[in-house]
Amino acid sequence: YDQVRQPEIGDSMFGLFYAVLAFPLCVVIPFGLFRSMTSEFVGSTWELLVVTPMGASKIVRGKVASAMLQGAIFMALLAPFLCFTWLLKGIGVVQIVTGLVLLAIMSFSLCHLALFCGSLVRKAAWQGFGMIVLMIGSLFAWGVLIGVVPNVEELGAEVWIGGGICFGIGL
Repeated sequence: YDQVRQPEIGDSMFGLFYAVLAFPLCVVIPFGLFRSMTSEFVGSTWELLVVTPMGASKIVRGKVASAMLQGAIFMALLAPFLCFTWLLKGIGVVQIVTGLVLLAIMSFSLCHLALFCGSLVRKAAWQGFGMIVLMIGSLFAWGVLIGVVPNVEELGAEVWIGGGICFGIGL
């Protein structure tokens, strides 16, 4: 008898779910961290933080830790949907795990970019410039992630070599 063949739609559903997950991790969380850092300077609470016995490194680690906690909550909410796409066939577990690890690394890096841009802003006039720099970096990272990760099996060796060189320069 003929078996009914189920179409393999896991890869296309993975791309959709991955884009939905990558947006808050690459755009929303870094912008929240940027606003948190700029509000310290504009709201004159930075002076209060400086006179406490906490060092600057503890303040930065605390802000990054809170952003990473938000990212972990987003991942905990949406990662099961990514894993569900494996059941729809057409995608491997390695690709799903690689996508999640790359997303976590990118989110961590963008949070540091947000802290950098937010700490340079001392006056309200420069907030727009810092926000534009962060927006360009965040949207570029989001676009690269949603363009590369779902299509990782179709990329050639020259793309991996070029990407590795760019990643090394960025690091």
